[in-house]
Amino acid sequence: MTPYRKVLLLICLIFQVSGCAVWYSMQSDLDSRIDQWVAAKDFTTALDTLEQISSSHPHYAQLQSKRKYILQLARDYEASTLQNAANETKQQHWQNAAQLYQQGIEKLPHSESLAVAYQNFLQERQQQLEITTYRMNLYKAEWLLKSIPLQQQYEQLTPGGHRTDVITGLRETDIGDLYQELVQCGQASMQRTDFELAEKCFSTAMELNPDGHRFPVTLDIPQQLAILEKHREVTLSAKGEEILSNSRQALKKDDLRQAFKLFKKIPSRDQHNATVLEFRKELNIRIGNNVKQGIEMGRKLYSQGDIERALAIWNSVRELDPNNEQLDNHIERAQHVLNKLKFLKKNEPVIAPPSTKKDKS
Repeated sequence: MTPYRKVLLLICLIFQVSGCAVWYSMQSDLDSRIDQWVAAKDFTTALDTLEQISSSHPHYAQLQSKRKYILQLARDYEASTLQNAANETKQQHWQNAAQLYQQGIEKLPHSESLAVAYQNFLQERQQQLEITTYRMNLYKAEWLLKSIPLQQQYEQLTPGGHRTDVITGLRETDIGDLYQELVQCGQASMQRTDFELAEKCFSTAMELNPDGHRFPVTLDIPQQLAILEKHREVTLSAKGEEILSNSRQALKKDDLRQAFKLFKKIPSRDQHNATVLEFRKELNIRIGNNVKQGIEMGRKLYSQGDIERALAIWNSVRELDPNNEQLDNHIERAQHVLNKLKFLKKNEPVIAPPSTKKDKS
């Protein structure tokens, strides 16, 4: 080994240069090493090494061509990692997503896209962790509220006992802690504009401390609930927004039944939202026109004696307007006529055919 190479090796060891690109670029088995790095998806070492190749290298052109190929592989790997990690995040497979990001950054430590995406992922995961913790506190608070009458009954059955004091103390401590956590949940949720969760947290906190004297009050909860009530008029819940969007899509496809079916599932808290009211008006107009057309089409068929088809059409549009009296009258009349015709057909007298035998003289 030449003194120059010894110095390079010493520099690599002292500064712990990853892969020591300069050193590798001078090795005789460079081509095979690059293939090994690429196979292991160690694109950074391969690219850094190729970056150090001198233009006087006998295989410089060939190696630079390989560099372009490896660059494309690195970009593809980066894009694949971002897409796969995003899919895992969407499905809330947080551990899988984190592992993909970490592996990607390990292979491509200089990738700005991976670094930014990973930081966004960590923020989203932390936010979801907080929301999940808040929801767990809500369930715990609801359980405590339901258990209070049973605990009070237990205390009445065993008054003054040590175990009763322990149960009472634990209950008061738990409720006090939960009250503060729910107030914090309400405040944090309002900052994130998650008004639905904020309302649940504040309402449950008030149930835990209804008169405001049980625990120290740090926030005017009724005032916060009044603010949320105003937001409700202009802001849809996550569930309401999703259902409304699906109902809109069904209406665009002229699938009135599906649009109407979905619209009925919009939560009651969203029923007075301005956007919901506007869409309901549009939906009602479309349904009204469809029902009128159905009634008129049924009338024509009825007048032509095709009562069964007329009844089928009327029953079909009735699903969209179940309280339409005019439609009910048409259906009742048609059904009455069909029942009468079936009865007459069933009870029609059988007339024997004339005899073909000649009378004997």
